[in-house]
Amino acid sequence: MNHHLSRRAAVKSTVFGLLAASIPNISFAKTIQGFTESKPELPLRYPSIDDSIVNEVVGKSHFDLETVKKLVDKRPELARATWDWGFGDWESAIGAASHVGRRDIVGYLMSKGARPTLFTYAMLGCY
Repeated sequence: MNHHLSRRAAVKSTVFGLLAASIPNISFAKTIQGFTESKPELPLRYPSIDDSIVNEVVGKSHFDLETVKKLVDKRPELARATWDWGFGDWESAIGAASHVGRRDIVGYLMSKGARPTLFTYAMLGCY
């Protein structure tokens, strides 16, 4: 039994096979398109944390452990959030606590996953 498959037959069967597999997907995609036309408007920088919350946690990280705990316990990703004070002056919550010497806030933020910086290590005496 010689089961010889010519190149022409292989190309034809591949093209028709792909076409047959694509037709149901095309009709299904049109159905989905109807559902997605009424999608909600996404924020300009989706996904991101609201600027006011990031500003508050970075600002409070200079001096207010209780407020930082309240904010970060609800949203642990705030421990790594950074705020742009303008002209590229980015500050993280742990950076704010580090440059004013707040070891208690630094320890809390590190326990929640904040990444220590050079200033954090210098403040902790690890130089």
